[in-house]
Amino acid sequence: MGIGGLDSFLHSLLLLPQALNNETKIGVEGVELSQFLILGVGLELQFTRLDFLRRNLLLQLLDAVIEHELELLQLLSLPLQLVNFNLSVSDLSIFLSDMLMERLYLILETLHCVLLLFNLIVLVIDISL
Repeated sequence: MGIGGLDSFLHSLLLLPQALNNETKIGVEGVELSQFLILGVGLELQFTRLDFLRRNLLLQLLDAVIEHELELLQLLSLPLQLVNFNLSVSDLSIFLSDMLMERLYLILETLHCVLLLFNLIVLVIDISL
């Protein structure tokens, strides 16, 4: 083996660690890329979780607002029920007043008939005398 053959042999021996080094770098870069992808997926999951929590909070807030509005409407219905009761009492009072007026009218009519009858009796007595 001459110097040229030894040189080429040594050169090929040097290329082997360099190739292994390059393959190792590619493997490390693949692992780093996988770690970045895993980190990206983890961040996406965290953002999704935060979005879910935000929506859940908004729904709880909306539920509380609706619950308080319902309580307010229930409280506002109490004066309306009182007004309704007062209107019912007023209607009953008007009905009773109408009935009283009808009775008074009947009494007046009866008195008018009695008066006419009395006048008729007086007239018959006058004529007979």
